[in-house]
Amino acid sequence: MYKCLDCGSEFLSPRMREWKEPQGEYMGRPVWQTMRLEVCPDCGSEDFEDGEVCPSCGEGWVEFDDELCDSCKSEFSEMLHIFRKDVESSMKITDEMFEELVTEWLERN
Repeated sequence: MYKCLDCGSEFLSPRMREWKEPQGEYMGRPVWQTMRLEVCPDCGSEDFEDGEVCPSCGEGWVEFDDELCDSCKSEFSEMLHIFRKDVESSMKITDEMFEELVTEWLERN
């Protein structure tokens, strides 16, 4: 999966753009070379990054060193915020205790 750095589009495969460039002459006739370049299928930009499909939702783009796409990260963050409010209302919890709970939860899921 790829993500365009110019328009932000996420796509499964780039489009191949082809054109011919003159390479001189041979025996008085022009010689052409076919040039090929992979581009974003939406905007035609050459600037895109390779990544992988989000393992959680199966749709979003994920950098190889990330674990979730932006949408899933946002959803997870919102869920943690609700969880933290519930936990804080039922007992006093330190930031360190909260981080340990989150780490344990992430390792299980």
